Amino acid sequence: GGSSVQIASDGALTRLSSSIKYKTDVQYETDATTSEKFMTLDPATWQDKGEVEQLKRFHETGEMPDRAMDMNGRRYYGMIAEDLVKAGLDDFVLRDDITGELQGIQYEKIGIALIPMLREHNNTINELKLEIERLKEAIK
Repeated sequence: GGSSVQIASDGALTRLSSSIKYKTDVQYETDATTSEKFMTLDPATWQDKGEVEQLKRFHETGEMPDRAMDMNGRRYYGMIAEDLVKAGLDDFVLRDDITGELQGIQYEKIGIALIPMLREHNNTINELKLEIERLKEAIK
């Protein structure tokens, strides 16, 4: 099996590991506080600035883009890193190690952050199912 990797600020590839043997001071998050912050965000669509500039240059001069790209002005779907910071979700953004400038979002962590909220919702659904069954029995 393979391993997930990330590119460190110095360009090195580093392995991402989930095993407890590589961790210290583990603290579990059981409440939905972080999850609920995600619920305040809206997904966005956008066009890549570099692609827009290359397409403009292509249409004006005929110069081909620097790399293969959708020549129809592709729109991308996701979230905006600055929106996560405004929502207090700094642990999910990527910053330049030297300048601190926002670079991106650690999308792979978002699903994990939603687990406490999903657990709460699942518990609520189960409680409501039980209540419905109790009410059905009561009106028989």
